Amino acid sequence: MKYYVSGVLKPDCIKRGLVEKIFNIFEKHQLKTVIKKELLLNENDVEVLYEEYRAEPFYPPFCQFMMSGKVIFYVLESDRKNTIVFLDKLVGPSNPVKAAPHTIRGMYGSNIRENVIHSTENKKTFLAEINRFLSKEEKSCFIKAG
Repeated sequence: MKYYVSGVLKPDCIKRGLVEKIFNIFEKHQLKTVIKKELLLNENDVEVLYEEYRAEPFYPPFCQFMMSGKVIFYVLESDRKNTIVFLDKLVGPSNPVKAAPHTIRGMYGSNIRENVIHSTENKKTFLAEINRFLSKEEKSCFIKAG
């Protein structure tokens, strides 16, 4: 059985030329890229990714940051039943200062806002993200989330 997870490489990741390094890390950990899509986000897009933080005081400047340049929305495939949890551990905590050095944010994150990557938190957020950012045809290459 195949399992899927989604996420976004943030504007700082693209501006710093880290995209291929991040996708190489995914590949090294047997996470196959099935969708890689460049986007410019609007406020509604950011809300889908970060709905739980909308009322927080840091949200407006964070929203501006996420809309400040191109991002890459991705979907990864794995044989791991716990793919979402696995990627979350590989990415590391939001604050790079608290992230282990071998995690993506530990290696490349600059600060809590510019931490190069967003990864989905659970099946519900995965479904919200793919429904927002992918066409019906793009979603047809995978059906089950995990």
